[in-house]
Amino acid sequence: MNILHLWMFTQALVSSNALSNGCTNIIINATLKSKVFLPCHFNTSLYNNTVTWSHCKEALLRIVSNNRINFDNTREGRLNVFPLVFNEGNFSVLLDDLQAQDAGVYVCEMSTECWRIIIREVPQSTNHFLNPWFYFAAGAGLFTLLFTAVCLLSKCCEENASESSAVGGVLRDGLNPIQGT
Repeated sequence: MNILHLWMFTQALVSSNALSNGCTNIIINATLKSKVFLPCHFNTSLYNNTVTWSHCKEALLRIVSNNRINFDNTREGRLNVFPLVFNEGNFSVLLDDLQAQDAGVYVCEMSTECWRIIIREVPQSTNHFLNPWFYFAAGAGLFTLLFTAVCLLSKCCEENASESSAVGGVLRDGLNPIQGT
């Protein structure tokens, strides 16, 4: 009977260890020169723990107790951290000005938990129709065209109305016909 309990305990330990070693996986598609937010959040405090960020197995930074940050590679000052939210378990970083060499796998680890973020570079769209300024300019142009058409149409209608009311005589001030003597 003790062997059965020992076997069940071992299986539970192995399966719980396998669950805790699982990473949260995220894929981010980004264009060059953009800002990329790399999320990393744990449900624990930093007390006696170290959070490490790496890119393709190259160390980027370590966050240790007392919110000390040790940068191993700052990506030329493009890697930003948010120390005010460390106490909430948030160790996310922001990578500015994405470059081709920044694509790949980023890992944020704390003891047996981790976040695995894959950044994939996507080509920047050259389609100008997606630019919001295009729609603004098109709308302004359409408004101007319609406004001009309505003004011309109303002026034309006024002239036709004036001519048709002057059949019996000459108009004075556009209101009353002048009676002939």
